[in-house]
Amino acid sequence: MNRMIVFSVVLVVFAISACNSDRDLLAHKKECCSGMVTKDNAVDHVIGSWKWIETSYFSANRGQLLKTPQTTGKMLTYTFDNDTLTISSGGMIIEKTRYEIGTLRDITHFTQDTTLIIRLFNAENSHKISLLHFCGDSMILVNSYNSMGGNIKLRKEG
Repeated sequence: MNRMIVFSVVLVVFAISACNSDRDLLAHKKECCSGMVTKDNAVDHVIGSWKWIETSYFSANRGQLLKTPQTTGKMLTYTFDNDTLTISSGGMIIEKTRYEIGTLRDITHFTQDTTLIIRLFNAENSHKISLLHFCGDSMILVNSYNSMGGNIKLRKEG
């Protein structure tokens, strides 16, 4: 009988803590999702200068890997204008590439695929696609769904 009471108390405590963590998760999700960014207004959100915060990777051999300005010694700035992305470090341009914003619908042709994507074009005019996500003053270029790289987190400057 005592085991049953202890088990019941543990179960109730676990359920209450799970509810609290769900509430925190929902509050964070609400913050990230306020002011829905669509394909039509995404360029307005992207334009400007963004400070590189981190790039996270997952390696089957080494697990979660994280690169930051502190671990790499690099302070990167991503500057977007209407159709060009310029990546610089200490005022020196590292990369300049054309970009365009679309949705997964552009690739899959399924009308329900409204997830934002950004295409980065290189000199040979081939492109790399990243999922594009906005959360508060941050933007995340999601590349971990394929072998093209990690998730890049940027924070709006100014």
